[in-house]
Amino acid sequence: MELLIVVGLAVAVAAGRHLIARVETKRRLGWHAFGIDDGRFVEAADSSLADDEPLMEEGHGGMGAREDMNRRPSVSAGDSEVRMVVGWGERRVGYGRVAIEPVVWEPRAEVNPHMLILGASGSGKTQTIRMLVWELGRRGIPVLVIDFAGDQEVEGERVVRLVPGGVWGVNPLEIHRDPRGGGPDAQRFIVVRAIAEAFAPFGVVQASLLDQAIKRAYRRSGVTEDPATWGAKMPTMADVRRELEAMSAERLRQRAQASGGEASRRGRGSASEDGGRRRTPEDHLLAKIGPVFDSKVFQGRSVDVVTARAGILRLDLSKLPWELQYLVVDVTLRQVFRHAMLSGETSELRRFVVIDEAKLAMPTMRRDRPSAIVNRVVSEGRKYGIGVILATQSAEHVTGDVRRNIGAKLLLKHDETEIQVTARRFRVEAGLLAALDRPGVGLWVVGGRVQRIRVRGYDFREIGG
Repeated sequence: MELLIVVGLAVAVAAGRHLIARVETKRRLGWHAFGIDDGRFVEAADSSLADDEPLMEEGHGGMGAREDMNRRPSVSAGDSEVRMVVGWGERRVGYGRVAIEPVVWEPRAEVNPHMLILGASGSGKTQTIRMLVWELGRRGIPVLVIDFAGDQEVEGERVVRLVPGGVWGVNPLEIHRDPRGGGPDAQRFIVVRAIAEAFAPFGVVQASLLDQAIKRAYRRSGVTEDPATWGAKMPTMADVRRELEAMSAERLRQRAQASGGEASRRGRGSASEDGGRRRTPEDHLLAKIGPVFDSKVFQGRSVDVVTARAGILRLDLSKLPWELQYLVVDVTLRQVFRHAMLSGETSELRRFVVIDEAKLAMPTMRRDRPSAIVNRVVSEGRKYGIGVILATQSAEHVTGDVRRNIGAKLLLKHDETEIQVTARRFRVEAGLLAALDRPGVGLWVVGGRVQRIRVRGYDFREIGG
């Protein structure tokens, strides 16, 4: 099913010219007409538009031309394509004649079906994302929204709010039952690396201890490398905590035996000269990543993010500290990507993943590493049917892998300190970026073409209008 989404409105209204475009869209309260009047977006209730009424008029100095667009922009659905008009622009088709032209995004027509939205706070990123999510969701495409700020609500969504003491969560130790998924050994490696990145700096000894504790937790739950055991109840991070505590106790007993019982006479652990307790490496690790064990997010009921066939699922992470946000996103995206890989390559778009404030989904160190999950999903997602929409405030947050594999870029209003960096990295003129002086006005960059557009927001109005 091809997907065609109009994401903006090209605006180039010359001084002294009057352009009115009227397009109908069905809303809860009836039909509304939207248009542009001397560059300003206007809305007026109008139920009188006849089926044969032209959609555009242009007048200049009492003389004008009128072009019949033959039909209204409409939504058409079929097995082969979905077309939707959500914005309008103008294209000169002759002297004194202007045709309304949509600015479109057709993900499957691009090398990669991904979009990057880049702009300062207040530039319209949130409204743009909400519009795209809603339009994708109502077409039956599964959409997973990673919401760091808790402000991406759209109609018809299912929202799961992850909070430290809540019921819902994710289990980093969950493994795919397909033998090709790698089993507990592969999952141990993934979890250790994700925790190390979330709590960097993370030493080699700490990584080794965590890996050992996870391995023990799997075995105690009856999960081994034999796929026949993968249907057992999976351990959680609470089980890993218990294993680390047991490992600490074992180390203390070994110390006591090595010192001829001296440590036992002084209590749990050997004592320093000032009478303080000497902590074990396991104790230090427990203290360092304590939030992982203390939060019920990694012990509660797991959210199913991979089997949904339609609809919008929004994970609200706004109540979690950054380290836990990052770990949730890493685990979730790896589950989605692994499920897509095991489902096989496809030419269809099976789902979209949407991440606002994408910098929070990236590791704090070595962001350009190909194995970082956001880089991998953007680089390889197309062949497994995954489309990605990322939004962030700075080009500094965008890795090389993302820049090279994003098909469409929407550059909104920038902070003046960011203009030169964005211009250099995305090969656009700095002057064009500097001229983006209000929310919802941006540069649409696709296939080397740069076009100034006005973006339509989620609520059917122009952003910032």
